[in-house]
Amino acid sequence: MLKTCLFYRFYVVFFSYLLFKYSIKLTRLSNKMKFYSIFLSVLFILGVHVSKAQTVYSECDQRPCRLDTLIANHVYIPPVVDDLDPFETAWDSAIWKPFNFIWLVNDGTGERESGLHDAISESDFKAEYKTVWSKTTNRLYILVKVTDEVLIKGCPVDGNPDYGKFDVVEVFCRAQGVCTSGCDHTFTTDAYAFHLNLQDDYTLAGAWDIESGYQKINYRDFFTLGFSDYSTGGGGSEYFWEIEMQVPDAAGQEVTLTPEQVLGFSLAYCDNDIPNKGRDHFIGSIWQPTGKRNASWQDAAQYGRLKLATPKSKQTALSNIKNEETSLIVYPNPSSEFVTLSGSFLETKSLSLSLINSVGQVVYNQANINSNLDEYQLSLVGLQPGVYFGQVKADDKEYYFKVVKSY
Repeated sequence: MLKTCLFYRFYVVFFSYLLFKYSIKLTRLSNKMKFYSIFLSVLFILGVHVSKAQTVYSECDQRPCRLDTLIANHVYIPPVVDDLDPFETAWDSAIWKPFNFIWLVNDGTGERESGLHDAISESDFKAEYKTVWSKTTNRLYILVKVTDEVLIKGCPVDGNPDYGKFDVVEVFCRAQGVCTSGCDHTFTTDAYAFHLNLQDDYTLAGAWDIESGYQKINYRDFFTLGFSDYSTGGGGSEYFWEIEMQVPDAAGQEVTLTPEQVLGFSLAYCDNDIPNKGRDHFIGSIWQPTGKRNASWQDAAQYGRLKLATPKSKQTALSNIKNEETSLIVYPNPSSEFVTLSGSFLETKSLSLSLINSVGQVVYNQANINSNLDEYQLSLVGLQPGVYFGQVKADDKEYYFKVVKSY
């Protein structure tokens, strides 16, 4: 279809030009000939404009591309990213997005842009991702699921590490939205290309970006990472990178996320299979045209678009959350000092408990609670009177409750 359109456009433009050129040299033109001359001249002009429009469209031969707006749904109770559990209810509202566009390959002689026939076996690498955001914490959350036969970790935390020799999740982000001109951010903070990689103990080594003089700056304080490994029983292991992110502006300060805000945003993955060799593949979350497949670390015009969805009403959102079992009892309720959570599921080695107030602020968040009893006392001392919503995580299940702090 594209070739047909190109041929047609060339045909119209070329013959319109010839007829117009030679018709103006004729001293005696019939009215009919004048009409055809003017008509074909107009087609010539339209052909140029259609050609320009088609050039823009050709930058999106596959979807999603940088012109598409993807959505991050809002959650009042955000994921707890450092609890090594990527299956929390907070992710249920998000859909898996593709993460399978090969930007670069290394054929043994060096990196080159991917071609038409380049492919990666699913046992070597495949990925997808989700995004949500929460005004409760003012954070963006990213869940990346990767199947990879080899994971290269052990990146140093300090110094000027060669992070490209390790497996990397790369987060491209621009708080000011989509960039349309002056988008080179190689040595600026107008946009960011954060390179996240792992220490030997699977904790976050850094979130590196390049600034003046190719110095690598570690923005690790803007990120919290939970990394978990789930064997697939096949040719690779299934890894989850669960990321909590503060979104910085051009001054390096955290921005306040707002509904309907559009971020410049996309992801990439550096897949390394041999230590100290460098990446075998560079895979992106959006399609990029030829000549632009390794441009995002410098050019923010190649970022995709991520829109922060408007939150549902708190009552609607929380009423859609159901306990997996009806075995959680909370008493006394209302209470002025403490409530007791009771249920057999509390007899576990580790619990997580969080509490948010009626305006979405986290007022209590505790992980790795050791409990050998079927009851747990939650203190309400210091909290303002009002309604609070709680979440308890025990093993692979989640339980939700409402408590009223009285005067």
